[in-house]
Amino acid sequence: MPLPVRSRGRIKFGEFLIDLQTGELSSNGHKSTLSEQPLQLLIALLEQPGELVTRDELRKRLWGSETYVEFDLGLNKAMNRLRESLKDSAEHPRYIELAASRIPLYRKSGGRRGSFSRANKCIEGPAC
Repeated sequence: MPLPVRSRGRIKFGEFLIDLQTGELSSNGHKSTLSEQPLQLLIALLEQPGELVTRDELRKRLWGSETYVEFDLGLNKAMNRLRESLKDSAEHPRYIELAASRIPLYRKSGGRRGSFSRANKCIEGPAC
């Protein structure tokens, strides 16, 4: 999978383009808008493509350290919404793969399960 490319508040990854200001996700002429939690989840994953992201890191990102919610349920819901928007699945992941309470992004195409590529770090914008 090609590495994500950032340009003026937008990130292109795979067949997708996400506008970080509006949450608009576009792919092959189709557009949808991500709600706040799936958008923040996607940004957190794109900031560390190919790396493992812990559930605790995501909890802090989505809810902060002072908010007390049913975190696992909320994260699972946000993850399902994000996967649906990306047309990704847990059974046959293309973008997001869960691994022992950690969430890495970008499996190598043709790579074996658990084999991940590295990508450039975030260099500008509110997601950095």
